[in-house]
This record gives sequence, structure tokens and C-alpha cells, in this order.
Amino acid sequence: MLTSNLGVTDQQASGGAGSLLKFTKSQMPKADYKTVKKGLPGAKDLIGSAPKVESGNSLAGQTSSLLGGSSGKSVAGLDTLTSSFDSLGLSPNMIQKFTPILMDYAKQYSSPGVSQILEGAFSLL
Repeated sequence: MLTSNLGVTDQQASGGAGSLLKFTKSQMPKADYKTVKKGLPGAKDLIGSAPKVESGNSLAGQTSSLLGGSSGKSVAGLDTLTSSFDSLGLSPNMIQKFTPILMDYAKQYSSPGVSQILEGAFSLL
């Protein structure tokens, strides 16, 4: 869906989707993340294809350490997500293009509970 709709490579599609799913881990309770990981077909493989990046080196990452708490986690998660997309050769604005397609996939192929959980996590984007 991502490759045909956005004109990205297979590696960019799987890495970007995996990065988005990895981002949700920092935005939701552990039980919800497990539900998504188990209830969304291919989620484990996608998460495994997300690039490994270090956060905290950018201004956003440094700001997150100052904020602490849930605000700090959100900023750090966004910093890591942006870095992941950058390492895939994708601009940060592609995050907004990936999200609705991943949501459509979740609505089509997983239980309603999974798509609702993802919608809540993606609302921070």
C-alpha cells in the first residue's frame, strides 16, 4: 500500500511503517502495545525493519531530557521517529503521509481495538 501510494521503495515502506509502530510503544501502555504487536498482521516484522537510530543528539532530543515525564517521552519519541525517517532517505513530512495509510491497513486487517489504539498514539503526530 505504501509503495504504490507514495512511490517509496520496499525498504522505505517497511522501515517507515516499523518506525511508526516503534514510536507508538513510547506513547501507550505496555498492554496496548502488546495488543497492537499481536493484533496487526506483520507488525513484528515491520518493527524489526525499523532502522536503529540514537535519539537525544538533536535539539529535540536535548529538549526532551529537560521536559521529563510524558512530554519528554513524546518529544524523544518524535525525535527518534524523525531520525528513523531521515536514515531511510525520507523527509519528516512523509510521517504524515505514512500515518493514514498505516491506519487504513490497521482498520482493514486487524480488530477494531487495534486501530483505535493506534489512532490514539498517532494523534500526537
